[in-house]
Amino acid sequence: MGKHEIELAEIDLAIAHRLFDNTIEGAGRIMRARLALQFAVADSCYDELSAVALVCSAVAEYGENLLAAGNGDGVILCAVQQSEGAAKFLASETGSEDGWTWPVQVIKAGWAAGSLQGAEGTETTPHYFPPEVVAEVAQAANGARFRRRHPATGDGHDAPELTAGWISDGRVSGSAAFATVNLLSNAEDVRSMLLSAKEAGKLNLFSVSIFGYFSFKRSQIDGKPALVASGLQKFIGLDLCAEPGAGGRFLGSAGAN
Repeated sequence: MGKHEIELAEIDLAIAHRLFDNTIEGAGRIMRARLALQFAVADSCYDELSAVALVCSAVAEYGENLLAAGNGDGVILCAVQQSEGAAKFLASETGSEDGWTWPVQVIKAGWAAGSLQGAEGTETTPHYFPPEVVAEVAQAANGARFRRRHPATGDGHDAPELTAGWISDGRVSGSAAFATVNLLSNAEDVRSMLLSAKEAGKLNLFSVSIFGYFSFKRSQIDGKPALVASGLQKFIGLDLCAEPGAGGRFLGSAGAN
């Protein structure tokens, strides 16, 4: 690994540090990993195996911090995988003409199904996305990955083969976040599958689901205990799935929202 790659890793870690400056322990972990990389550059330590070990260590500490327990304000950080529950498609299923771009609903405000993974394991308290957090998702989705599926384990940062395209035109309309999925030219299988479903009038066989890290606070909604999302920490990607849990869906047409 050369100097350029190590410097890029430093930048990523610095950004992560700023994102989590409200968790002192987590910030310390990020800073230690970042300093280790800086020392490697300063000492001209470009040995490939050493550099890889340093970067892997930094990534591991970054992941630990994302899943760390909450701060003094009762905020907890959770990995969110929204791929359970039901979502409805719009009746009009015109979609894109060539099948390379697809309008989607990314997430909708309100109660959500899916999985929350925190420091103590899976959170069982129902969770809720307020409109302001939906707006954060709409902004963060721009340029993010569109993936073939949720990763079997972890967040898929080490699985580039999952990437099938990217997201653009993130926006909010009403209580939901919308965007456009752009398929890569080598994702012909995904394109063909979606076009076939659209032709059969069965686009609702497929849907989309977010994967990201959010901060939550324990609260009550309508008199019910709830984990209420207080902010998006990192948007990982939008993944193809069968059943979404946060209102993610393909839209019938670009103007359907």
